[in-house]
Amino acid sequence: MHDFHDLSPLDFEEIVRDLLQAQLKIHLESFGPGPDQGIDCRHSRNGKTLIVQAKHYYRSGFNKLLAQLKEEDAKVKKLAPQRYILATSVLLSPAKKAKIIAAMPSTPLAEGDIFGQSELNNLLGRHSEVEKKHFKLWLGSTAILERILQSGIYNRTETELAIIQAMVPRFVQNDSIEAAEKILEANGTLIIAGHPGVGKTTLARMLVWLHAAQDWKIFAVDSIEEAFEISNPGEKRLILFDDFLGQVRLSADHVRGIDQRLPPFLERVKANKDLRFILTTREYILSQAELLSKRLASRAMSANRYVLNVGIYTRVVRARILYNHLHFSGLSEAQIGELLTDNFYLSIIDHKNFNPRLIELLTSEEYAAFSGDGLRSAIERVLNNPDELWEQPYRDHISADGRALMLALLLRPLSTSLEQLRASFAMVSLAVGEPIPRAQRQSRFAKALKELEGSVLQIFNQWVSFANPGVRDFLQVIVVNDDLLPSLVEHVTELAELQQCWTMFIDRQPKPTPLQSDAPRWIEALDRVTVTNTSDEFILFELALDMHHHFGHDEFVRVAREMGDNFRETGLGGSNVRAAIYSLEMISLRTFSSEVTAEFHSMLTEVTAGILQNAADELPFEDIEALDEALFNFGSDPLLARSAIHQALDRFIPEIDNEMADFASLDELETFETKLRGMITRRGYAGASPDSDLRYKRNRLIEDEDERGPDEGYQPAKHTRREPTDVSDGYIESMFAELSETRHD
Repeated sequence: MHDFHDLSPLDFEEIVRDLLQAQLKIHLESFGPGPDQGIDCRHSRNGKTLIVQAKHYYRSGFNKLLAQLKEEDAKVKKLAPQRYILATSVLLSPAKKAKIIAAMPSTPLAEGDIFGQSELNNLLGRHSEVEKKHFKLWLGSTAILERILQSGIYNRTETELAIIQAMVPRFVQNDSIEAAEKILEANGTLIIAGHPGVGKTTLARMLVWLHAAQDWKIFAVDSIEEAFEISNPGEKRLILFDDFLGQVRLSADHVRGIDQRLPPFLERVKANKDLRFILTTREYILSQAELLSKRLASRAMSANRYVLNVGIYTRVVRARILYNHLHFSGLSEAQIGELLTDNFYLSIIDHKNFNPRLIELLTSEEYAAFSGDGLRSAIERVLNNPDELWEQPYRDHISADGRALMLALLLRPLSTSLEQLRASFAMVSLAVGEPIPRAQRQSRFAKALKELEGSVLQIFNQWVSFANPGVRDFLQVIVVNDDLLPSLVEHVTELAELQQCWTMFIDRQPKPTPLQSDAPRWIEALDRVTVTNTSDEFILFELALDMHHHFGHDEFVRVAREMGDNFRETGLGGSNVRAAIYSLEMISLRTFSSEVTAEFHSMLTEVTAGILQNAADELPFEDIEALDEALFNFGSDPLLARSAIHQALDRFIPEIDNEMADFASLDELETFETKLRGMITRRGYAGASPDSDLRYKRNRLIEDEDERGPDEGYQPAKHTRREPTDVSDGYIESMFAELSETRHD
């Protein structure tokens, strides 16, 4: 049974309208909440008028509802309708209905025309199409929540579901849901692109929730490798990869990790109706990816068939976004009043910098507490200059330890453990000139954590991340503008910290030519990190060569050479595939001295061929393809490359059943067979034949297709009527007129 608590008064009025239209088989005009003279919906025919009033008083209760209805009676008397219907989210007994009729003596109100919570649920049971249409209603129900939480989830997916549950009430349905579902239906994959803060992750999360409510198992991943691991056939699975190209810039790690494995994974998803894949990315980073990677541009995203750009909202959708955020906010009546006075909310809705993420943050009580001056002044300031969103809170209202903690989290991966963050917090405090005595580190860390939790950062199961991705963008600017980077570099001890510092260094604006005098600081940091990080030698190798490329200092070559000697001694395994490929491409395409190029080109060709020769029976075919392509296109020894691929096929083909185990369709098998036979022919391989294994797998798939019954798949959400694209001030004013009162209902 629904109690309608996740609906705003606007949402509640719409569902009442649609239920009564279905029940009475008539069309109802809508007038919106506000100064409506007692009318929410109306039907007129042959001179007779029916008026419908929706009162969403779930939280306020019956007594407040009754008091309001006594005031409504005089309004209804002036309108003189022949029939009056009242709908409310309050539970009503026969005695309470009698009190309502007595409170409205001038109103033609019969007991059968009073619809309380139970009666509305009865109508929903009779008109299931209305319930499906208003998916916010059932997405927030207890039954759906319990089903989702018991559906079998991995790692941080539980965090995702908790976040989605909290955002359902504020969500405003718009055309992007329908457009997204069409792309998913056609391809199985959806890439949601847009500028920061326009609602990419919100849309992705709503689609996740809709799928979870239909018994799809949900998995949130951080890499394509993870996605491959859980893309098993025979079970409906939706995989979410948020910010799959990175939050700030397209890094080398992302390029090499994505462009080899994303295209074949998209092919797998398209061939398997039990899989859905949703990715989000910033629009400018997606453009960078297409420029930097021919594989991504030509295979994964050609004709933008997977891409939906979001962020364009009609005026009425903007109004509803602001309305819902205010209605469900923890802001005080005085703060709400600031925004309603003189119709200030209209300037918010129409502002050129309107952005759902800004609205979410600016209407939160945590940010209001940080902002210092009045909420209205803060909103005006930030809308006129979004770069100031965190400037004043950071400068004037967050403690020194809080600022150090923010910088420490900036230097960590997107999600980091409390233990790792505590260590970085002590390091940053020292770097910014406010060292913390060892005995005080734990207590001051805990105090800073408490200060920022819920507004700047979020914690789940001992893992910490920024609550708002915009904070990371802001802090990157702070580090550069406040000239904090040199001191941070001088104190970093962890590879993750050094990588982030280097990213900020090469992305800084403006970009002067790196000076040799800057190099010693980075050399010392690299040496320091090398001592404490023995398991990430390839990343250290790439970082050293990248620094050498920028500075031209030979000490970076020394560090890279030490790493290269280790590669030769210990060999590399399957986990180093993309690192080896990227490094081989880098040494071939970047400008180094001839001596450096020759030395490392030979070494990288050797170790890359070694991976292909020794680990092929453990590698997916996509990795074998990528290694083969890299050796022939960028390697220094064609004979070694040919020998390596022959040895790889000798190991791979006898284990080919493992590669085909998860194939769910003949299309997927045929794609694989075409690629494999092409490689065999192209490289002149004359070893073991895959014919019998391919034939056996084809016959099994044909049998499986014959046995498989009809599949219901995913049912797209029904969509509400289209809102007008251009509405008057009066229309919006009617929406906000009673906000101060109804936000408690």
